[in-house]
Amino acid sequence: MARSSDGAPAGSAGSGEQDIARFVGRIGLVDHHCHGVLRDPLDRDGFESWLCEADGPGRWHGTMFDTQAGLAVRRFCAAPLGLAPHAGAEDYLARRAELGPDEVARRLLRAAGISEFLVDTGFRGDSLTLPNELAALAGAPAREIVRLESVAERMIVGCGATEFAESCRDALATAAVTAVAFKSIAGYRVGLDLAPDRPAASEVADAAARWASNVVTGAGRVLAELLELAPLRSVLFSTDGCGLPELFLVGAELFRRALSGFLVTGLADDAWSRRDAERIATLIAANNARRLPPRLSPTW
Repeated sequence: MARSSDGAPAGSAGSGEQDIARFVGRIGLVDHHCHGVLRDPLDRDGFESWLCEADGPGRWHGTMFDTQAGLAVRRFCAAPLGLAPHAGAEDYLARRAELGPDEVARRLLRAAGISEFLVDTGFRGDSLTLPNELAALAGAPAREIVRLESVAERMIVGCGATEFAESCRDALATAAVTAVAFKSIAGYRVGLDLAPDRPAASEVADAAARWASNVVTGAGRVLAELLELAPLRSVLFSTDGCGLPELFLVGAELFRRALSGFLVTGLADDAWSRRDAERIATLIAANNARRLPPRLSPTW
C-alpha cells in the first residue's frame, strides 16, 4: 500500500482534501483583530455602505451586492438566516429586516465558528457593540484591544496639553488591567518611518500643545503568497469584521477554504506530512493568537 511521507496510508487526492477541510472546519478560530457590529437596523443603502471599502452604491458602479463581498454574503450568510444559498439581494435584506439586528448577529456570528474575538474598540465606538456585547451575541469570549490614538484623543480633549502625558500614562495603566493588547494606527497616518527613540518629556509637551491648538471638541492566493514570505508562527487569522456580522462569517469561511486549499496543495506535493498540515492549520487559525497575549491560553 502506498504511504505518505509520515508513514500513513496515502488516500486519494479527493479524500485528502476532504479530510483537511473537515479538520480545518472543526478548529475554533481566534479572530485576532476585529471590531464590533452595528446595534441599529440598516436600510439597503446603509447596509451596502458597510459591505466593502467603497462608500456605497453609486451611479457608475451600481450596487455593492455586485462585488465579491456581496456575492459571498448571499452565498454563505443566507442559510443561517433561513434562506437558500445565493438568495437574491432583496430577499436577503427583507429577511434580515424581519429578524432584526440582534438575531441576525447571533445567527451569523455563531455560524462563523469563532471561539474568541479580540476587539479593537477605537473605531466608531459610539455605534458598534463593545466586547461584552459582542460576546453575548456570539456566545464566545471577546477581549478588548485598546487603540493608543483613541486614548490620546480623549486625553487631549479632557485635560489639555499640560497634563496630557501623565493623563495618558494613567489611562493606559488602567486599560492594561483588562485589555488583551494595545495597537496603533500610526502607520496609516504618517507611515512606518518613525523614529525608534522615546521622545523627551519636553518634546511630548510641545507636540501636545500644537495638537491641542487644533482640536475642536464636538482570500486564497493572498494567503499562499503570505505564507511563502512569513514564518508560520507569525501568521494570525483575522476577519477585520466591522459593522456587519456578515463580514465575520464570510471572513471565516473564506479563510478556512483558502487555508485548506493551501495545505492540500502542500500534501499533494509532499511538502509536508498530514501531521504537519494539521499542526500548521491549528497554529494559524488559533494558537498563534493565543501564544502572544498572556491572558489567552494555547491549546497545544
